[in-house]
Amino acid sequence: MPPIRACALRRPKQGLIVHTDGGAQYDSWSMRREYLKRHIQHSVSRPGTPTDNPLIESFFSRLKEEFLNVHFFRSEAELFERLAEHIDFYNDQRIHEDLNDLSPTEFEQKVVSVKSPV
Repeated sequence: MPPIRACALRRPKQGLIVHTDGGAQYDSWSMRREYLKRHIQHSVSRPGTPTDNPLIESFFSRLKEEFLNVHFFRSEAELFERLAEHIDFYNDQRIHEDLNDLSPTEFEQKVVSVKSPV
């Protein structure tokens, strides 16, 4: 469950907003409980409007193209393990043209260092 992992790794301040598409996995009772427990506001794209959040739409498009369509998983546990590895690769190593050929992690560190007072 991405919000749980993200909260454990990043420890966000209260007021976190998680934006997803309208998939049942993000609107399930178990996820709603997690959102409430962690004080997360859940934002959902309107049906048929992928422009609501182009960043996440791009991520899921790449996830399908580069990961789901090219791998076979023997179990749910293997899927989750390999998915976590892929997300780490996507964030820490995969360069993105839209981020000046940096990984999202490198880009975020650069932006934070520029915004931090000296």
